[in-house]
Amino acid sequence: MSEKPTYEELEKRIQEFEQLESSQKLIEKAVEAEHKRFNYVLDTLPVYLIFLSPDCHVPFANRFFRDRFGESKGQRCFEYLFGRTEPCEPCETYTILKTMKPHQWEWLGPDGRWYDIYDMPFTDTDGSTLIMEMGIDITERKRTEEALRVSEKRYRSIIELNSAGYFLINLDGRFQEVNDAWLKMHGYSSSDEIIGKHFSITQVENNLEAAKNMVKSLIEGMSIPSGEFSRLCQDGSIGYHMFTANPVVKEGRLTGLEGFMIDITERKKAEEALRESGEKYRTLFEESFDGLFITSPGGRILDMNRKGVMMFGYDTKDEILSLDLERDVYAIPPDRKRILSLVNAQGSAEYDILVKKKSGQTMLTHCSLTAVKDEWGVITSYRGIIRDITEHRRTEDSLRESEEKYRALVENSMDAVFLSAQDGRVFAANKGACEMLGMSESEIVASGRNAIVDLNDPRLPAALKERAQTGRFSGELNFKKKDGAVFPVWISSTLFKDSHGDERTCIVAHDISERKKLEEELARVEKLESLGLLAGGIAHDFNNILTTILGNISLAGMLVKPEDEISELLNEAEKASIRAQMLTRQLLTFAKGGAPVKEIASISDIIKESSLFVLRGSKSRCEFSIKDDLWAAEIDVGQINQVINNIVLNARQAMPNGGIIRVAADNFIIEERSGLPVKPGTYIRITIADQGVGIAEKQLSNIFDPFFTTKQLGSGLGLTTTYSIIKKHDGHISVESRLGAGTTFYIYLPASDKIVPKKEDVHLMSGQGRILVMDDEAPLRKVVGKILEKLGYESDFAKDGAEAILLFKQAKESGKPYDAVILDLTVPGGMGGKETIKKLLEIDPEVKAIVSSGYSDAPVLADFRAYGFKAVMPKPFELRSLSKVLDEALKSKG
Repeated sequence: MSEKPTYEELEKRIQEFEQLESSQKLIEKAVEAEHKRFNYVLDTLPVYLIFLSPDCHVPFANRFFRDRFGESKGQRCFEYLFGRTEPCEPCETYTILKTMKPHQWEWLGPDGRWYDIYDMPFTDTDGSTLIMEMGIDITERKRTEEALRVSEKRYRSIIELNSAGYFLINLDGRFQEVNDAWLKMHGYSSSDEIIGKHFSITQVENNLEAAKNMVKSLIEGMSIPSGEFSRLCQDGSIGYHMFTANPVVKEGRLTGLEGFMIDITERKKAEEALRESGEKYRTLFEESFDGLFITSPGGRILDMNRKGVMMFGYDTKDEILSLDLERDVYAIPPDRKRILSLVNAQGSAEYDILVKKKSGQTMLTHCSLTAVKDEWGVITSYRGIIRDITEHRRTEDSLRESEEKYRALVENSMDAVFLSAQDGRVFAANKGACEMLGMSESEIVASGRNAIVDLNDPRLPAALKERAQTGRFSGELNFKKKDGAVFPVWISSTLFKDSHGDERTCIVAHDISERKKLEEELARVEKLESLGLLAGGIAHDFNNILTTILGNISLAGMLVKPEDEISELLNEAEKASIRAQMLTRQLLTFAKGGAPVKEIASISDIIKESSLFVLRGSKSRCEFSIKDDLWAAEIDVGQINQVINNIVLNARQAMPNGGIIRVAADNFIIEERSGLPVKPGTYIRITIADQGVGIAEKQLSNIFDPFFTTKQLGSGLGLTTTYSIIKKHDGHISVESRLGAGTTFYIYLPASDKIVPKKEDVHLMSGQGRILVMDDEAPLRKVVGKILEKLGYESDFAKDGAEAILLFKQAKESGKPYDAVILDLTVPGGMGGKETIKKLLEIDPEVKAIVSSGYSDAPVLADFRAYGFKAVMPKPFELRSLSKVLDEALKSKG
């Protein structure tokens, strides 16, 4: 058992309990005091503050709320605020409790005032969820906003309905707003077309600087004088206006400029029209071809124009104004009283009067006088027109003479002139018309217009319609001769009325048959020039393709044994490609006609190969007579091939049923007085004779002219090209022919004392070194790269001159320069070989460059050394020829 506490211990415990109770009461008092202070603070807030429970009860509302809406304790908000039995839909309280996120909204209370509400959900100390709602009275702000809105609406109405144009621009001078009146004034249909645009687009160019300075002054608050200003409308027209403007200041800050414009364009036009009217009147008065004058009712001269002063022989108007009419002007005084009475009665009168000039000479004049009355009908002056009619009879004589000249001119005109009635009946035709139609004038008159004009001409209806509508027609139509032949004429047809008022037509026609032929020939030239350009482009591209083909054939040939069957097939393919090369050379000769790329060659081989090639599949055959010791010649093999082709082809076509073409070649010496238009010396003479229909003697002198041909489907360019090629080889070509006896051509080509190089089988020449290849064709670069690799070379590639120059320079700077460079002459859209070699020579004067081109007639190929190249490699080429050219270029010196 425990011992009982002593009295002292019990007393001590009682004292501890009393102290504890006293502390608890102190804490409760402190809490109560703090709670009162908190409630006091909430009650003194100038906003309403309430707490809402999840079921919409209001456990607390401050005084501001109670004063506005009454006591709410123990009630739900929708009961005491709106007298409802059910919560509001939607209920803000439920929404906040659902999201547990703060919410701000505006509320029109039952007291008719607006509140800005802020709701905040929170958890109380007992774990329950409450919403603290704070409301600030914003009624005055809402009223101010409404007043501002109404004011803004009224302001907008004033702007939009105002007949004056309104504008608002910002500090950058760009339009922010314009009204309909402004848009209409400037010719715009929508504000979207102008908003954001600078105001300068509405300014006339010569006023733009002044307008900018004016806007700057207005924005800076400086006043400007009012006045009239011009404006530029959207359609380019000029308008005029007066305007007022003021700076726009918002919240103490300058934001732009606004103003109104009043359109005064019509007033300006009226003023300008009035001014122009006065000026026009004065101009007409002074510049009139007739003498004009004004007199007072008493007969004193008040004014006279320049023509009148000159007519009377005076120097100044003042001399006239000082004259006395009766004494100084009238040679025979008229019955002035009668004239004035007539003018006063009728308003005007005309009469002839004899007057004196300053020199004393007289002149007969015709005068027209008109009375000028004021608004009350009182005559204030007389205005008159005076005309010198002294030469009237002389004019009539001149008119008769003019008619005679006109008749002579019409009769002797080379053009056809017709006069016809409205119904198309021809009643006159000149000698030119008779000669043009092969008819007499009586035949033309009897046959009528329909026998002259080709009624099947589709342009005729439109021509008649145009003349009927406008009174004139000029254009091309077809006429018919007496024999029915139709020919083109340029016709000018004009309607006029004769002295009796009857409508007539004057037709002037010019025969344009020759001009039409010339136009057709010119059109043909343009087509052929286009064809030539096309042929050149095709040949160039074809040569590139052939180079790729030949290169690959050569590479393939290295991979097989000579005795293999495939080796023979590759050889045949190579020969076919080389024959195709001849075709491209012919195309290039036709396209360019450039300088020959000459080489020492045997004419004999060329004559035989070309002739036999042309006659394949025909009914004709060749008989050759070629000297065994025929001299060599320095020629362009491709071009001379084309010459032989053209002449033998003409011979074949001249013998459609077949025949023999005799082709001979011998050595020929031309003496000083041979009569041939070439230098004396040694020549090779080629003779080609056929047994065809022959050429008429009158046509022989024209056969080498462009487009001349006796063949229905011929172009007329074959012999022209032949003539050009022979001339560029410093040779001569002539022809002999008779109808039914055949034709013989003679060709003279300068001989060469050089020996024709023997055709040796070009064997592969391997080498070493770095080669730079520039070509725009990727397949060609690829095959050349493979060839160079087979030959033992290293290679780099460039697609154009710019890239080649860069690679060449980098290689030289790195200490590993290229041993040779192969440059394509033509690079579409880029730098070609001709331009590239110039740059490479600047970098390295000793560069060993080889020029290559599909245009085998290019001047650079004919004289490649003059351009800085060491060798030439015409396309197409294959492995062996490339190895040889490379070997020669690398071994070349200087």
